[in-house]
Amino acid sequence: MNNLKLSEATIQDIQLELIRRADFNAFDGPYVADSLLTNRALWQAVLIIRMGDLQGGLIQLRDLPDNLWNVDTLCIWAADEWAAYRLAELGEQQWAADSVVVHNMETTGDALGDTDPAGPLVTLWWD
Repeated sequence: MNNLKLSEATIQDIQLELIRRADFNAFDGPYVADSLLTNRALWQAVLIIRMGDLQGGLIQLRDLPDNLWNVDTLCIWAADEWAAYRLAELGEQQWAADSVVVHNMETTGDALGDTDPAGPLVTLWWD
């Protein structure tokens, strides 16, 4: 977070720090976070989550006492369609994602609760 106090950090700064701290399988959190910052013009917001069903859905809570951030899916709200495909390319070629999806605008709108989102959603998953 660039030596920011936690109280001074934006929620996006905190999300980038969570991305930086995540380390699992082929996901290299520090590399992905730095790459996202290098390519800041390509995205509006990023969030790392654990996609899962209700059963086992609190794995993140379970692992917090061990200082683990148990996640598997990076969600990026791209600036526009061109940016979404550039981010997808980064995910496939540099970030070693197992699955990369550029969602259409209808799916993006449904996911964001916005009928007219400015750009598509890109989701990247690591096994």
